[in-house]
Amino acid sequence: MCGLSDAYEDNSLPVNKLDTLLNKITFLKTVDMQERKEILKKLQ
Repeated sequence: MCGLSDAYEDNSLPVNKLDTLLNKITFLKTVDMQERKEILKKLQ
């Protein structure tokens, strides 16, 4: 059992980093969409 928990703890940090990175990318895409909508409004 000790080996399983060690492997889980080792894998938890990269997963958290990846999750944070995905959240940042999603946030940036959302901001980008909002900026595009504002630019389209100005063009009309």
